[in-house]
Amino acid sequence: MIKALAVVAFFAVSPQAMAACLSHDPYDPHCTMADFASPIGTVQWFLNNSVDRMATLVQCAGPRFRPPAAWCANAATATKIATGGR
Repeated sequence: MIKALAVVAFFAVSPQAMAACLSHDPYDPHCTMADFASPIGTVQWFLNNSVDRMATLVQCAGPRFRPPAAWCANAATATKIATGGR
């Protein structure tokens, strides 16, 4: 009985047992600092965060509240990489 509880406790706190960081919210207990290791706005950031990539591309196409030009270029590059485009 105690061994079974120890195994359950091990998997409850084991990093492998935790779900992936799907929300990309720093307050989500499933997220770790490693999920936010790449700086925001880089090609790697947009490859890891497809929702942010798509939102940035929509904002880049709009007339107001445009993100920095580098973010638009990086989001476009990440989209090309993700879709296999050239």
